Amino acid sequence: ISSPDDGSNFLYATDAFHNRILRIDFFRTHYLKLSTGEEIWAYEGRYSHNACDRGSGLGAVDNPLGIDVDDDGNIYYCQSGDGTALGDPSIRDIHKIVPDVTGAFSFDDKWDEKDEFDEFIHDIVDPTRFFHPEDIAVDKNQTVYVANTNAKEIQVFNSQGDFFRKAGVESATIDSLTWESWDVQGPDTLLIDTLLYKVEIKGALEKPRAVTVDRDGVIYICDTPSSSILRYQRSDQLDEFK
Repeated sequence: ISSPDDGSNFLYATDAFHNRILRIDFFRTHYLKLSTGEEIWAYEGRYSHNACDRGSGLGAVDNPLGIDVDDDGNIYYCQSGDGTALGDPSIRDIHKIVPDVTGAFSFDDKWDEKDEFDEFIHDIVDPTRFFHPEDIAVDKNQTVYVANTNAKEIQVFNSQGDFFRKAGVESATIDSLTWESWDVQGPDTLLIDTLLYKVEIKGALEKPRAVTVDRDGVIYICDTPSSSILRYQRSDQLDEFK
């Protein structure tokens, strides 16, 4: 479940059984006086509508898992459906939908509708990028954090859906290669360059199944097999997480 961070009396929930994202509105039912003398309202949650429904297209749902809402009311969700039952094996793992002026929801024209944000160009809609992502979070800058669960990592994207960095993963240089090439357009000139090979080192996370981020950009990760909550913050010197 998730709700806007503006005091709104409603929330959104993923419903994997019915393949939908639904909205629950809360209404005051009773005014209570506690034994301490404090007076509070009791609320009742009532089904309002589906923000999006079953399907394989843009903004559609196939076995939804994690969900989050940003400060503008945009809904982000991840899902694990492979599209087999829906006849679309290229179904996307990550979706974002935005409210229109009528209060209904439409597809996000940044990530989904316009051709320049194609799945082969913008990283977050690449169908080959994730390995069973189970949760998603968004911060105040609309930076998106995806718990790429079976890949043992958190992937981080900017507000445009471009890959930025990973959390819970280190990289190390394991080898280098020097090659020679010749300039054939003029006098023979030997050109030498070097490539550095890097490899990811995983192990801090075993199976991250939930992720959230606070107002300061600190990431909190629930790693179920290790029974741990891990905390990552961005370095002040480098664009890295530690």
